[in-house]
Amino acid sequence: MSAYLFPEKPSKKAYKESIASGEIITAAENTPWGSKIVNNGIVTFEGPHFPKPHRYYGQATVVNGKVVKIV
Repeated sequence: MSAYLFPEKPSKKAYKESIASGEIITAAENTPWGSKIVNNGIVTFEGPHFPKPHRYYGQATVVNGKVVKIV
């Protein structure tokens, strides 16, 4: 499943910079029954958020509900 990261950023680079500056980024996995907050694990994310066309994709490591690394 894919996920969105919150708050929404215009690029993967912007997410990396936000994490480096200490901003809290969270992830929500998209399911047929709605969004599910991710507490731990690795998620594949896409952006920007729907309905805008997706322009970037990546993987994020989530620990205790916070994104700690973007690949």
